Amino acid sequence: SDANLLYSDHDYKIDGKRQKPCFKPDFAIDTLLSRNYIGNFIVIKNRFLKYHPELIENIGDELYYDLVLRISEKTKDIHHISRILFHNIKDDIEINTEKQKTIIKAYLNRNNLPFKDVKDGLYPGDYKIEYLIIGNPKVSIVVPNKDDLKKLIESMKKTTYKNYELIIVENNSEEKETFDYYDKIQNEDSRIKVEKFEIKYFNYSSIVNYGANKASGDYILMLNNDVEILTEDWIEQMLMYAQREDVGICGAKLYFSDDTIQHAGVTIGIRGLAGHRYREVSKNDFSKEDYINIVQDLSAVTAACFLVKKDLYDELLGFDERLAVAFNDVDFCMKVRKKGLLIVYNPFANGYHYESKSRGEDTENKAKQERFAKEYALFVTRWQVELSKGDPYYNINYRLDTDIPSINYNRI
Repeated sequence: SDANLLYSDHDYKIDGKRQKPCFKPDFAIDTLLSRNYIGNFIVIKNRFLKYHPELIENIGDELYYDLVLRISEKTKDIHHISRILFHNIKDDIEINTEKQKTIIKAYLNRNNLPFKDVKDGLYPGDYKIEYLIIGNPKVSIVVPNKDDLKKLIESMKKTTYKNYELIIVENNSEEKETFDYYDKIQNEDSRIKVEKFEIKYFNYSSIVNYGANKASGDYILMLNNDVEILTEDWIEQMLMYAQREDVGICGAKLYFSDDTIQHAGVTIGIRGLAGHRYREVSKNDFSKEDYINIVQDLSAVTAACFLVKKDLYDELLGFDERLAVAFNDVDFCMKVRKKGLLIVYNPFANGYHYESKSRGEDTENKAKQERFAKEYALFVTRWQVELSKGDPYYNINYRLDTDIPSINYNRI
């Protein structure tokens, strides 16, 4: 193998019985900085260690975690074997959380990643990095709108990040009240501007590209008009990741109005193409074993709320306007990943998403069904190699016919 570091899945052997299989993603640096998901069984190529003897100098407690992070700075040849190759003898292994936070801080310092603090996450062994935001970059928030805006605007009033402009792309609104409201909010806040863009048939990609072309900020923040912001520092939470050179996009965690998950990242291959992880699962129905409440690297996030550098957006020519409604954000994320950049999901930026209120469902009439079929075919043709390989952040031992990671017993 070309791998300099190998790790595998594992389970627990409790009272002589194998339990709690732990199926892991492929190597993901932000996931690893949020939790030592790789664990305490690794294989390192001897030749690699001889070439880098400094890796094992001054390593103390939590040495596996420290060593994996140090190795990740020297090589990208880190391979994951999606098989259970070892068994822990207990599931309550003691974690030295203070030592792990020290290890994370040392990694950040070695890699010149300025930060304010490394805090404890929701569970012991989970961590939340508070990066410093460099400078005061301007964020251009692009919101397509048709007669459905007040809830979003009201929720944004508590936003703590102030250097932004809000570009509302007016698209075929019909109610007089909507236009009166535009006048009101533009008079109240000079950061808000309405740009009229009328097209006969709804094309999300065309609308957001039009808004992005009007933007003057350093970043584009895609935001649906049917989102209600819950987190005051939502822009900071996404900006602290999107500003990194190795990151292309940072996305948020979104809920339906009944507090079930609308979006917690996108997995490639689910339901034949791509799906939202944990969709419609209650936000209270998660345990430490689930990854939903930690920052992590994923294959895609929804453009209902994501942040991207404007230079990168322009370089990739924005969203593909042939993908009028379906898959345009996933397609864009795939292009970003093809450039070697990361897609980060940050669960600490939250909102409600009242999905598809404005335009209805994709399959409600024949025209929409035909449009969906064309967009599906375009996406599958473009990304057939990546689709055949499977999602690197979704373990191959999970089923693909459900949005909830569930064990495929036919494989294991």
